[in-house]
Amino acid sequence: MSKKTANIADRTSFVGARIPREVRLMIKNVKKCDKDTFRKLLKIAVTSFEGLTIEDDAFDNVSTKLPMEVVHSVYAGIYTILKCALRLSHTTLKSEVFKEDLTELKIPQEYISDLASAVYGSKRTLLDEAIAKHGSHLPNLDRFKWRTDVTISTR
Repeated sequence: MSKKTANIADRTSFVGARIPREVRLMIKNVKKCDKDTFRKLLKIAVTSFEGLTIEDDAFDNVSTKLPMEVVHSVYAGIYTILKCALRLSHTTLKSEVFKEDLTELKIPQEYISDLASAVYGSKRTLLDEAIAKHGSHLPNLDRFKWRTDVTISTR
């Protein structure tokens, strides 16, 4: 066993111990998808992470050749991969490890570079800020005023 193969077997993938169902379905259907359609879906997913609104007909405009089930499953897989990758800091999940994990998931090489550029590209800090702003948070107290009324009795 080579050093690279042993290294992959010794660690858990960035998507977790079990491959999410959305990613498994995407892997099956991504072979039917051309590069242009994949990039459009990736752009929609990044826009969603930025907190911007997505037009209602965005998926209709992606591809007229593919059935909507394929488009939706590929989008769900892309979104899940980005969600799993962006929850880890870029220092924790290195680019090479990310690409190795995607290769191990049997995602075609032509799409791995696009996914890596979305996760490690120039928009990474913007995505991190948007996730921190729009992500789920525990309740907290913004302002607190304390008023004490003291009554002095002479009885």
